Amino acid sequence: MQDQITYFEVTEDIELSDGEIRDINVLLEQLSAKKISCSRAWIEEVARSEVFMAAMHGEQIVGMAILCPTKNLCTGRLGYIHEVVVHTNFRRRGIMARLMQMLHDRARALELDAIELTSDPGNKDRQKAIAGYLKMGYYQKDTGVFVYQFQ
Repeated sequence: MQDQITYFEVTEDIELSDGEIRDINVLLEQLSAKKISCSRAWIEEVARSEVFMAAMHGEQIVGMAILCPTKNLCTGRLGYIHEVVVHTNFRRRGIMARLMQMLHDRARALELDAIELTSDPGNKDRQKAIAGYLKMGYYQKDTGVFVYQFQ
């Protein structure tokens, strides 16, 4: 089954179809309890400014993961991984692991010192993903994350 999946980086040079934009929004809805609908312009902006990896099965985007590289005075070159998601019908095929490896390779090429990601340990639907992160060598930090939501 793995040979049916192709992987690529979404860059500003790649023209996403309307169906692929829909696929990305379907994937994002699996990460959130709220309805998510990102515009083509926003997805293209993310592709220009961050490292956006995707997995395809035929004409359908079935997985994605995004790396946001940053520079910080205290922690050096740090990457934040977000929106790691594989379509429910395509899980347990190694897609997440391959997408993460692609991001790790890019992080090394960008000379990042570390990568962080967040996942809700209280969400039972995220338990397999968290187990996958731990298997890849990630560890859970004891930290307080504070969020200010703009209205």
